[in-house]
Amino acid sequence: MATPLPRLVGLVTTLAVLLPAAPAGAVSLNVCVRNDGAGTFTPSDDIDMVATSSPSLGGIVTDSVPVSGTIAAGAGNCSYVSGFSIGQTYSYSFAFTFIDSGGFTTYNGPSGVTVTAADNNKYVTATGLSTFQPQLSEYIGVTNQVPPSWSSVTAYANFPNDQTECYVYWSGPTSVQVQDFNWSLLQRGTSDTGPWTTILTAYWGNQSHTDTGRTPATTYHYRVILQDDYGAESFSPTASCTTAAGPPDDDDDGFTSDVDCDDTNSAVNPGATEVCNGIDDDCNDGIDEGFDVDVDGWTTCEGDCDDNDGLVNPDAPEDDETACADGIDNDCDLDVDLDDEDCEPFLADDDDATDDDDATDDDDATDDDDVTDDDDAADDDDSADDDDATDDDDATDDDDATDDDDLADDDDSAAGADDCADCSGSIAAGPAAGALGLLLLVPAVRRRR
Repeated sequence: MATPLPRLVGLVTTLAVLLPAAPAGAVSLNVCVRNDGAGTFTPSDDIDMVATSSPSLGGIVTDSVPVSGTIAAGAGNCSYVSGFSIGQTYSYSFAFTFIDSGGFTTYNGPSGVTVTAADNNKYVTATGLSTFQPQLSEYIGVTNQVPPSWSSVTAYANFPNDQTECYVYWSGPTSVQVQDFNWSLLQRGTSDTGPWTTILTAYWGNQSHTDTGRTPATTYHYRVILQDDYGAESFSPTASCTTAAGPPDDDDDGFTSDVDCDDTNSAVNPGATEVCNGIDDDCNDGIDEGFDVDVDGWTTCEGDCDDNDGLVNPDAPEDDETACADGIDNDCDLDVDLDDEDCEPFLADDDDATDDDDATDDDDATDDDDVTDDDDAADDDDSADDDDATDDDDATDDDDATDDDDLADDDDSAAGADDCADCSGSIAAGPAAGALGLLLLVPAVRRRR
């Protein structure tokens, strides 16, 4: 911000050479001022110069001419001022005024300085006129005082938000004591020696602030800088504030239990992504939102096998004629239509229909059998005709032999029965043998027929 002194000196010197000569009866002078105080003087109206001539008649050259250029603390500047009257022998007294903390302050420069035509473009120093560029130590010194500081600062955790807020207030000088007041700067540090960060620029009358967004169980340090119009600063004592301990973060997921809806599960917190699992993953008071597209009250992870059809879910019916024949697993039990046990009544109806069809088939089969039987009968008759002559002769012979044998057998059986009346083990053999003989005779009997 400040212009280096050599550059300022060279600029003033150049201007003194290039500017036109003062009109007859007046000369121009370079008035050199040095800042011996705090802060930085800026051009225009920070410092006013008054040069008063004596005698006063015809000798007042100017009143409240601003000193040009920026003058930082410890630096100086020479301002080019025109209109110092000549024609008679005049002597001038120089004074420089500005507003300091206590009000207007005046610093006197040299006095009794006489000006002639030969003094045009000379330098006004602390001791008088100089033909050559003076040393900085020869400049006219003015001093801005450091403003009084805020004498007291208090800070404490701000209940009920004492976990995240510190309240700070300060007190000190009055406005009369700081007439060149510019603003106050509230700063926060991590220790009482800094580093410091400005968190508030406060104008007069604002002497408190609530510092929000702090971390629980943390100590913060505060100070207040009072700054005047020239940038001179004073520093208050420091004050500290320790915020209250906040809720725990038991699952170490970065979210404390006051916002974490499950502080035992690090996968559940306000920063998590909601997944379909039956829990509120992102702590927004909603469970599995976005996983019930058809809004039928069932999510995909709860068993909705078609989340684009609101009529398909584990609660949907699959026990009517339409549902049992639509090719859809309506109730999401992995069974479709007649494979579903709920459709068994309709499966029974299908079985009845099948039985009716079978009965019809049996009738057809019976009819076919009738045709077959008729044909077979005809064939049997033909066969009987062919065999009659032979069979009849054979039958006659067989009958005779059989009759004779039967009579002999009957007599033998009777005698045997009488002889074995006391033989219980042999009695059963007679009837059994007779039964076997009857069975053997049955085909022959049928044949004869």
